[in-house]
Amino acid sequence: MTQYEEAGGALQRQVVVHPDAPAAAFLGVADIAASGTLVYFTVPGGAGFAANGFFAADLNSAAVVWSGFGNRTYAISPNVAVSVNQDRTLLNVEGLNPANGNKLWGPFVSGPSPALANRVVLTSLQGALQARDLESGAVVGTFTPSQDTPIGLVTPANGRIYVGSSQRLSALAPHQG
Repeated sequence: MTQYEEAGGALQRQVVVHPDAPAAAFLGVADIAASGTLVYFTVPGGAGFAANGFFAADLNSAAVVWSGFGNRTYAISPNVAVSVNQDRTLLNVEGLNPANGNKLWGPFVSGPSPALANRVVLTSLQGALQARDLESGAVVGTFTPSQDTPIGLVTPANGRIYVGSSQRLSALAPHQG
């Protein structure tokens, strides 16, 4: 990880993200996000650390704070970092403490690309949209469209949950009950 001075572009510091990984295993950095004093990123699966390719680094020092479960996509909230890991053909989702990487819940079989809305984690899984409680990981709802299969990303916006499928775009209005 390299940090440059914003005004002049001078190199400030450089940190090796995964010093124990063989050079051939490092495939680059993907999915970068920042929250609070940390920057989060994934390293796509490679030899020796396929399940531990999710990293948090300090924004000021560029030092790696923790690494843990995940090598695909993730979503960050102040209380939970939700990470997806691909293990051969299965995708699993897990909730981690965003400050230290400790496991809070999971792993559970999931679809790709989690999204967060209020206190809910949304993923698509086996032809359905699945909603889990962000704090506990418990399933709080599902939506299965008739004669259609949800595919792709789930996007929450303006009180609705949008999910694409092979035939249409669905806009769901969730309710508690």
